[in-house]
Amino acid sequence: MRISSRDTGKTMVDASLGEIMTTCEKINWLLSEGEQWLKPEYRSSGRSMLHKRAKVEFHPLGVIGAIVSWNYPFHNIFNPMLTAVFSGNGIVIKISEHASWSGCFYFRIIQSALAAIGAPEDLVEVITGFAETGEALVSSVDKVIFVGSPGVGKMIMRNAAETLIPVTLELGGKDVFIVCDDVDVDHGPPLAGKYDMGALCMHEHSEKLEGLINDALDKGAEIVARGSFGHIGEDAVDQYFPPTVIVNVNHSMRLMQEEAFGPIMPIMKFSSDEEVVKLANDSKYGLGCAVFSGSQDRARDIASQIHCGVAAVNDFAATYMCQSLPFGGVKHSGFGRFGGVEGLRACCLVKAVVEDRWWPFVKTKIPKPIQYPVAENAFEFQESLVEALYGLNIWERLQALVNVLKMLTEQNPAGESIKKKNN
Repeated sequence: MRISSRDTGKTMVDASLGEIMTTCEKINWLLSEGEQWLKPEYRSSGRSMLHKRAKVEFHPLGVIGAIVSWNYPFHNIFNPMLTAVFSGNGIVIKISEHASWSGCFYFRIIQSALAAIGAPEDLVEVITGFAETGEALVSSVDKVIFVGSPGVGKMIMRNAAETLIPVTLELGGKDVFIVCDDVDVDHGPPLAGKYDMGALCMHEHSEKLEGLINDALDKGAEIVARGSFGHIGEDAVDQYFPPTVIVNVNHSMRLMQEEAFGPIMPIMKFSSDEEVVKLANDSKYGLGCAVFSGSQDRARDIASQIHCGVAAVNDFAATYMCQSLPFGGVKHSGFGRFGGVEGLRACCLVKAVVEDRWWPFVKTKIPKPIQYPVAENAFEFQESLVEALYGLNIWERLQALVNVLKMLTEQNPAGESIKKKNN
């Protein structure tokens, strides 16, 4: 926790809750349920293949390449690593240049764990570097998992397209937090207590956040609450951004269209459920949503209409603590899923397998009328076979079955009529 806190500026509580606890939950889920989801999964074989056993097998892909962001340095390393290794793969993780110190520290923990169980020391690799390092990684692995901005995600996808490497992209978000009028909200003074430290960010990003707010203010928005820096020294003020609550916003403002990635809460009013759904979907992002209502059904109905990958009903961000669930978004928030059953299987080669159910007694055989050279009644036979298997009327199906059996027992060899015509 101290390492993550020191490298990112987050509080110890945030590091424990957002990184340690979520990672422990993932480990617990993998140990409890992971193996069962990687076992062969048997499927129905359909009417025409009743004599076959159909199944799906999950095999390792090979080497997974993960490029992760700086904001959760511990979890962003362990999350893809646990999934990749559990499903039988090796993994190379390119950590953010803004969190290299903590990433290298955590890598030593992984190396010690691998050595303790006698696993190959190169099963997991952690590398540092800038854009060129990520580009090299993308071109030399069997799958890429990327966590970062939409702009970089598009570049990753273009590079992966050269070799048709599959990609999972977990990109930006503009998650909507909906509070309906039937919610009993506890009121209190804004930012009460001693929670006065904003989010750590680079100076350039701090300037971007100020730009988003100034653009909103110029278009009629109003700041109703803003935090302070407390006891932070003047030389560090540029590295933090104060929590800010802003109202009277609309979708013409950059703040409502761009990912802020900072402690800014813009608040909009809505007059109906239909309007709030329209406002929520008026975004190029689609990662998550949280909907609060005094009626569980109402909250569930609103959440179901929002175009996003994860939704919390009368809760916030609870989906990520349920590690059996997939995580990911749509639109500019990316595609593919990591986490949960879907994320585990996404690190696998998914193979469809068909085998004899009653070997060696019943095997697939091409019916005589459609063996090459096909008989004159081949099309009639095929029509009757389709009707017998899939017809909607039971009597017509029985009649078609009789025709099928009759044609199968005919002594006329395939193509005999053709030979007679040739003579």
